[in-house]
Amino acid sequence: MNRLKELPEELDEGKFKDLTESAKVSNFNKKEFEVYRNMYHKVWDHNAMRRGIFKEFADDINAKIEERTREIAKKMIQLGVSDEKIAAATDISLEDVVVLRSQLEA
Repeated sequence: MNRLKELPEELDEGKFKDLTESAKVSNFNKKEFEVYRNMYHKVWDHNAMRRGIFKEFADDINAKIEERTREIAKKMIQLGVSDEKIAAATDISLEDVVVLRSQLEA
């Protein structure tokens, strides 16, 4: 594997490309490996940061949607809509609708 300059066409896909990359890296001397690691370390850091930011962004959006859905459910309660219809319309569990109703009546 470490003597191949490139993969045969029938092996030129993801999992086999990873193997050739691993074979190349295994032949690096200490200095070459350090350069390689530093190069990929920046890529890994960037990808990890992106995943974290997108997850945080998605969590914020989901929290706002949930908050808005609860506000809509509260308005429906005030309009006299049944708990079952509110649960069906908002995808809030019936138990949570009952809790919202009791909070508004308290």
